[in-house]
Amino acid sequence: MDKIEKGIYRTSKGKYQYHVSYKDKATGKIYRRQGTFASLEECQKARFQKKAELSGSNDKFYSHLAKSENPLVYSHILPKLGNTNLKNLTNSKLDNFYEGLNISKKEIKEIEGILEPLMSKRKEILKNTPKIRKAPIPFKKESKFKKRFKKIARIFKKPIANAVMWLTLLTAFTMPTGSAISKNNSVRSKLIEMNVNLNNPVKEGAPKVVYISPSNQFRNPYAVGNTTEGEQMFKLANVLKDKLEKAGYKVIIAKKFDGEWNEYNMSKVMEKRAFEAAENGADLYIALHTNASGNSDQLRGTDVYFNSNSSENLAKDLSQTVGSLNGNNGIHKNNTIYELKLNKKYNIPAVLIESDYHDNKAGAEYIINNMGKIADSIVKGANDYIKAISIEKNGDLTAQLKF
Repeated sequence: MDKIEKGIYRTSKGKYQYHVSYKDKATGKIYRRQGTFASLEECQKARFQKKAELSGSNDKFYSHLAKSENPLVYSHILPKLGNTNLKNLTNSKLDNFYEGLNISKKEIKEIEGILEPLMSKRKEILKNTPKIRKAPIPFKKESKFKKRFKKIARIFKKPIANAVMWLTLLTAFTMPTGSAISKNNSVRSKLIEMNVNLNNPVKEGAPKVVYISPSNQFRNPYAVGNTTEGEQMFKLANVLKDKLEKAGYKVIIAKKFDGEWNEYNMSKVMEKRAFEAAENGADLYIALHTNASGNSDQLRGTDVYFNSNSSENLAKDLSQTVGSLNGNNGIHKNNTIYELKLNKKYNIPAVLIESDYHDNKAGAEYIINNMGKIADSIVKGANDYIKAISIEKNGDLTAQLKF
């Protein structure tokens, strides 16, 4: 799907599709609509009409011009001035708009004839436009008991804190020397216990949750095998799920999206996947992809992408284990991959693995024939990351031991 202008795209079938979104200030809800038309003019007109219908506001240009039958309104005026507030449009801005028009003088005069009556009435329009205010947060009255409790807590807060401080100091100075031996033994037993846990890191406490997001790009063909990136990555996701579950992880695989894979639908799918990962308390988010260079016989190897600093160590561990199979191209911080940006918002360590280049024969054959090895290497990388987190959490206990 190719972008023609803001909010309008051309589909693979040669039709035109508009996308409209509107946020209601009073409730905070976001409304989204889309429609498909045979001609660009019809699509432009329908887009602004739908926007005017959703917003119901009276202070925007599109609210007053969306019902016009003049094609110049949709081809020149609204794409430039549609979202402009009537209050903010000065004569100098309007002059700049006229200068930027690359059309005949006759058409410019026609546009002036449309805008001048609106500009002359704008003060009256703005005066009659009601202000939209956000819904107020309801005030919750405190009970008398709660007020008294807070007052008593404020009085005793400082004396209690001082008493705890002095008690801690006295305990520290009066501790018997024999306690050093018991402390050394407790640290030793904790170290032994931690080492046992590190042999199988996910068995320590609740199982770790891994969210797998396979590529949904079913139009990216492989150089061999009559297959696509989407087909192979969903196969790899299922192999990886079995191996992670055997290692003690809880695993969720994102569902396949069967609709048209355009820019709008892609963003909706990625938002849904990131929210689903956060909702299920995911500890790790792993997106599975394969790469393409356009230079079929040149590039090979694994690339791992991340966005936030909290994901960098996960990217390093997976880059080392997965890249050891077919060549490690390193890790890359990328702030533009939407899927990783969303997980940064939810504070989930997230990476995108490009396990090889599918548009060259050797890379495509490697991916198809080594699903098990690739899955094993991802499990190992995840284990290494969890181990490092466990050591960081428990501290370096060996440094506390005295022999």
